[in-house]
Amino acid sequence: MKENNAWGFVRVGQNPNYVGMYVTGDAKEVQYFAKVKEIVPVDEADLARPAESYTEDAQYDEDKKVIVFEENSLYRLEDPIEYRNKYPQGLMYTTLGDFKEAQTTEDIFE
Repeated sequence: MKENNAWGFVRVGQNPNYVGMYVTGDAKEVQYFAKVKEIVPVDEADLARPAESYTEDAQYDEDKKVIVFEENSLYRLEDPIEYRNKYPQGLMYTTLGDFKEAQTTEDIFE
């Protein structure tokens, strides 16, 4: 994400204004947040490396999109949103208000 100021490669069903990123593994919490600048096809994304080279970091697919963040809007949450009972399986949508008030993932993904 930091390398390109973007998140890829995802299938997006809506046009979100913001994104929160859940980190799996030992962390199990929403740790990152960013404001969306634009959503572009993979072949139009201005990436630091060729898109195909990201296969170990993400599942590259030319039909997926890249979510480009507003400059300097990606940051790590000071108080990450902890896992409880529910975690995102794929993209999940919520309101900015619910995201701001969430104490746990259950508050976001109900």
